[in-house]
Amino acid sequence: MTLKAPIKEAMFNESNTMSNVWVKYFDRLMASESFSGDDLEFGSLTLGNLTTNRLIASDGDKALVSVGDLKAWIAGNANQITVTDDGDGTITLSFPSNLIFPGTTTTTGDATFSAGLISSARLIVKTVKVTTTYTILSSDHVVFCDTDGGSFTATLPVGVEGQEFKIINCGSNTLTVDPDGTEELFGAGAGVASSLASGEIIDIHYNATKGWF
Repeated sequence: MTLKAPIKEAMFNESNTMSNVWVKYFDRLMASESFSGDDLEFGSLTLGNLTTNRLIASDGDKALVSVGDLKAWIAGNANQITVTDDGDGTITLSFPSNLIFPGTTTTTGDATFSAGLISSARLIVKTVKVTTTYTILSSDHVVFCDTDGGSFTATLPVGVEGQEFKIINCGSNTLTVDPDGTEELFGAGAGVASSLASGEIIDIHYNATKGWF
């Protein structure tokens, strides 16, 4: 521990005992004595008001305190990551049973992964059931088209590389699947639609060169 010269003088003055040396030293500290950089060096320091094995932070009075609940520092998001305080200075991060990835800043609203997505359990995808003319959303995955009330058209959104949809005609009439603009569906030509009879299913993927297949 390195002390400033006035403190050293106080420590080795014959009129001072070891006990009152420390009293004088800390009196100087409490009196807002100005110390800089390496005026004080400690090999170790124990503060009695802290809790063992906890992170420390400064409170509103700039005093050092133990962090009681890390949840105040780390926040989760609904349907994404849940943060649980373990009560011992640690936290547990967990995923909900149904994991939802929000849209990114891209215009498609889809989450993008730089590597593969591997699931050790079943993957639950978004489904939608429609009974009339419908424009499929980029966030849809499986589209149930109930044509019992009459034939109608389901229009695909603007194709995005790697995008996939499963479209099911779960009704008794004809379903027409129409690509966006001049995009191709099954190589039938620019903007040419395809028809699904009752009970038919198509599972289509988009390629920027070939269109929907």
